[in-house]
Amino acid sequence: MAVFLLISGCANSVPAPGNAVTSGSALPTPLAHEALPTISPAVLSVVGDGSPPDAPASAPDGQPDATTKAARTPIPDATPMPGYAVGPASNMRQSEVSASAAAAADAQQGSTTQDRGESSATSRTTTTSSTVPPGMAGTPESTETSGTSDQPSAAPPTPSGTPDRSALPTAPRVPPVADVNAVVHTLPGVAHTWQKWNNCGPSATMMALSAFGVTEDQLAIAAVLKPDREDTNVSPEEIARYIESRGLRADVRWGGTPALARAAVRAGMPLVAEQWIGVDGRGEMGHYRVVTGYDDASSEVVAMDSYYGPSQRYAAAAFAAMWQPFLGAYVLVYDPSQSDLARAVLGEDADPAANEARVAQQVRAFADAHPQDAWAHYALGESLARRGRHDEAVAAFERAIAIGLPFRAFWYQFGYAESLHALGRNEQLLAQADVTLAPMKGENLEEWQFWRGRALEGLGRREEAREAYQRALFFQPSFAPASQALQALGAP
Repeated sequence: MAVFLLISGCANSVPAPGNAVTSGSALPTPLAHEALPTISPAVLSVVGDGSPPDAPASAPDGQPDATTKAARTPIPDATPMPGYAVGPASNMRQSEVSASAAAAADAQQGSTTQDRGESSATSRTTTTSSTVPPGMAGTPESTETSGTSDQPSAAPPTPSGTPDRSALPTAPRVPPVADVNAVVHTLPGVAHTWQKWNNCGPSATMMALSAFGVTEDQLAIAAVLKPDREDTNVSPEEIARYIESRGLRADVRWGGTPALARAAVRAGMPLVAEQWIGVDGRGEMGHYRVVTGYDDASSEVVAMDSYYGPSQRYAAAAFAAMWQPFLGAYVLVYDPSQSDLARAVLGEDADPAANEARVAQQVRAFADAHPQDAWAHYALGESLARRGRHDEAVAAFERAIAIGLPFRAFWYQFGYAESLHALGRNEQLLAQADVTLAPMKGENLEEWQFWRGRALEGLGRREEAREAYQRALFFQPSFAPASQALQALGAP
């Protein structure tokens, strides 16, 4: 079985090769995650109870060798909240599942899956070369646009709306579950790809699809997800819709933890995660990774990273910290035949409303406990905005701004804009839109063009609003909020 967890957030400017993740104070500490009810014994054999297997007498000490250390991207130290353990036994997502789910898990555990042909040995081991492959992000096809003008230079390709399904097998292949007795749990058959310029979202989508035998080019995916090459944001929902157009399932949830990532891998499912990273010389930005492994001995998450390389390892605490600014956003990818097992992996979070309520309670408690953590208040603002509590949301966002946020903080999530608009604070919304768009050197964000239009419309500046909506649609013709606003605005 293959269930992929996709971690959200592609950088608008991809990190330069060889640059290290910084240990800046803006990077957050991880949220705690409550344990869920005990899982049924039948499914336990697949997803595990979170406890590490008994170590053999000759078990390794769990420390990476020198070669692996040299190849690994440095990550910030992260201090967990009190009571938050980050080892394999911590906060395992567990759930009672139906007898049919247990039977499906037992059948899958004992099945033999056709070899799907892993792309190469390097896709399953940590890279040890510092050579940048041709076409890797950071070496764009043309020189990065300079200046602050966001005027488009040429019309982007028009997406078809419905992705070409010619590459989709009649029956997508389902990767096998990981060896539950292993110390290192790994999803086989995931093809790593080096991203093109500003293309981590489409690249992560491509890697998740590859686990199911779906072979597509990242630029073909990008033509649908972000037809403008300089679009800085692809949302988890956009990725999920594309994956589901290929005959698979993709559940978007929040509150992801290393323990959940481990459970997904053990169940044979890729997970795409949206995270916040800091890169020397480039600042902080969003980025997507695909979780494909977990090392019980060292408590490390293993992920395919389209910029840093295949099988990158991250300490569980640091991985959780990088997840927090996006409220632990992820996409769990699986075949329809795995639906019962996916519900077991998600536990109570299989219900979107329950997931939202749990995360809301969690981020509130964390912000209360960390009054000087800007990201804690930012996450609280996003959670409140999604639940329509706009006065409280704006207060939380403004608290985060006062403490200090990186300039790209509002490039990927838009709860602040939504709340300002809902409260009729159009002058402030327009100012925030201009502040957010000003440092973009040729990059584009259709979402902030849309919110800029809403502010202008609210101020009675209808023709300027029309131009803002049209600009949003120029960058992303399928962006429904802009097309709907333009239609509602009526003829000039």
